[in-house]
Amino acid sequence: PFAPMPQSSTRLMAIKSPARYTTGDWWECILSLPRSLILKRIRGSLLFFTLWTAAMTWIFKSRHIRFLFPATVHSIVGAALGLLLAFRTNSSYDRFWEGRKAWTTIICLSRDIARLGSMHLSAKHQKRLAKLLMAFSISLKQHLQGEKNDEELELFVHDEADLREVQQHKNRPYHVLSLLSKRIRSALNGDGGEGHHENLDPGSEAVVRTMHEHQFEHYFHGLSSSMAACERIVKQPVPLSYSRHTSRFLTLYLASLPLTLIPILGWMTVPTMTAICWSFLSVQEIGHYIEDPFDKQTQEIPFSLMISSMRKDISETLGGALSSEVYDQYDEKFLALARAQRRHRHSPDNWFAY
Repeated sequence: PFAPMPQSSTRLMAIKSPARYTTGDWWECILSLPRSLILKRIRGSLLFFTLWTAAMTWIFKSRHIRFLFPATVHSIVGAALGLLLAFRTNSSYDRFWEGRKAWTTIICLSRDIARLGSMHLSAKHQKRLAKLLMAFSISLKQHLQGEKNDEELELFVHDEADLREVQQHKNRPYHVLSLLSKRIRSALNGDGGEGHHENLDPGSEAVVRTMHEHQFEHYFHGLSSSMAACERIVKQPVPLSYSRHTSRFLTLYLASLPLTLIPILGWMTVPTMTAICWSFLSVQEIGHYIEDPFDKQTQEIPFSLMISSMRKDISETLGGALSSEVYDQYDEKFLALARAQRRHRHSPDNWFAY
């Protein structure tokens, strides 16, 4: 009964899906191992254990030592070490996923606020709402990454008084959120409403405006809660005692493991231990790497793509409030930065670099 949708229309409506990892990429993954970022981060420890193993092998061979360390001990201890490493990595991944969910909530709430503003605010206040929503996201990104870039904020906070207030506060996104609340309240109670309700008496109209204000405040509370969740991830790392115990446990395990292998493998123990150490140390380092998903160096959460997508959605909802050449150039700058950072981080376009 329905005509098939043209392929071009389907392509326009579809979300651009990132590249997926397949078994067909395994050969390229192996060849790119020397460029691995994780390998570069653990190369010091890996070199130490390789030299340690070579020294132990030389001592055993030159002194003709026949001491055989029982492998049963490492078999038993290895199970406990595996659980520690798995729990450490899972804890870090939970933090990464929690950060991603918090930003998903921020994007969703920003769209809802824009949709609500399109129904109840005048065009002038819709444009101000759109800019402050973007200012909140950008200031939160800077806040989580420990930077302050006034050039970014000036694109969306045009009022000099508001900009000075934001610049003076240590917690900039929280102050932008306060500005949002004040501007919405002023718009609803002043001349910013989308026309008066002609069929309502002044008392009933005041009740309706109060309901709209409560709706906005409910969404602002959601933004504040998501911001607090992101701050918790940055300010509360995995307990230091747990990380130190895992590192010490792993060091003792790897340092004593050659004692069980040298009598059996001889000089082949050196490359064997290098491979074993790489596997164990890489798992530990991955846990450290993704522990803070907002870190500017790792860039595990794609802020550039999310903020660019959010700006377009908010602009379309509010009648093109953010659709000028200046903002398009800002998006291009963001995306160019993201493409440059992909060369040094884990991404769908360069995933095998890890």
